[in-house]
Amino acid sequence: MPVVQSEPAAPPRGWVEALDEEFFAHAFERRPYVARGVHAGDLDELVALDTLEYLLISPPGAQFSYVRLGKVLPDGTWDVTKLAADLSLARLVQGYRDGYSILVDEAQARWPSLAAQCAALQERIARRGGVIAHNRATCGLFLTPPRAQGSAPHYDCKDVFAVQVAGSKTWRLHAPPVEAPLHNSADGEIDAPRLGEPVLEVTLGPGDLLYVPRGFVHAPLTRDERSLHLSFGVATITWTEILRPMLEARAELRQSVPARLLEPGAEEALRGALASLLAALDDAPEAAQRLRLLALASLVGETQVAAGRLADATAERSEELDDDVALEKRYGARCLVDRTGRELALAFPGRLLGVPLAWQPAVERVIASDRVTVGEVGRDVAAHLLDAGFLRRARPNGA
Repeated sequence: MPVVQSEPAAPPRGWVEALDEEFFAHAFERRPYVARGVHAGDLDELVALDTLEYLLISPPGAQFSYVRLGKVLPDGTWDVTKLAADLSLARLVQGYRDGYSILVDEAQARWPSLAAQCAALQERIARRGGVIAHNRATCGLFLTPPRAQGSAPHYDCKDVFAVQVAGSKTWRLHAPPVEAPLHNSADGEIDAPRLGEPVLEVTLGPGDLLYVPRGFVHAPLTRDERSLHLSFGVATITWTEILRPMLEARAELRQSVPARLLEPGAEEALRGALASLLAALDDAPEAAQRLRLLALASLVGETQVAAGRLADATAERSEELDDDVALEKRYGARCLVDRTGRELALAFPGRLLGVPLAWQPAVERVIASDRVTVGEVGRDVAAHLLDAGFLRRARPNGA
């Protein structure tokens, strides 16, 4: 399988910007992608070894945010321990010295810079990827000592973007045993000796990016130096999530399967029965409604971090909402707008907002534009969407 590789002559400001047209056209949801040195900024802005201990011992900020110690033992078994919320730094240090990797799940709930990277990735996927993200992006942190492997071979049901922060790590990727999996592989599910030759083996250095499409088996390891890397994960809404409730809602599909369809020569009858049943799912309006409801629920339920709402609320604003004041969407492309009776429903991360139907032209202009001025949409609309957190005063380019 060909692997897309990129070595830009002029690196972008951050790794998210490296996910360009080439990536989405040839790699996204298809094949691995390697980009060298694409994080041109200071890697310490993401997370630094010198300050890592503060992240490790800080209280979890999300339900599934926890710290683990993991190590693949000489016999191939994976020894992993989930540590309690009151874990000690001494316990982590001793584990690391004993060859265990330190794994932090949901690290974006503990560290602002990682939350900002997750938000930027979600915006990139929404604007360039042409798919709908399911809930929020997440970030896992992996600190691995030299000559160690922190996890057994496995695959994920989400797309993974691995960013090397310090040291180096070697990744071996194997073809998916399950195409487009809906669930992560369970412990011990992957038979490592039967994986065969990898489709890709690559060693990442600081600033390098590796994209691992969901389903590809991986188990990165270190050589002669330690490694600190971040794994950003994004799950997407799949057809299964749309069709499953439609299947369950059809009475004819809840009936018992006739035993006669098991008899020899019953294939044609079975084919006809299936065609008749599947025809009952030919309901595009219902599918569209379920898709919008699922996308809406993902938006409204999304964790609101790295959005700057509190900072904006506490900032002193001396200027009035004059007509030339520039505004921008706080969450970029991540929004939905729909007509519901006499109102417009505007959904964005953390909120479902109802606005007057008469505002539809102004709201549609806001949705379609990167920036608008107060004069272009009207002061009432601008003030309401600012107060609701959907709009914010535009930042200078590059801020």
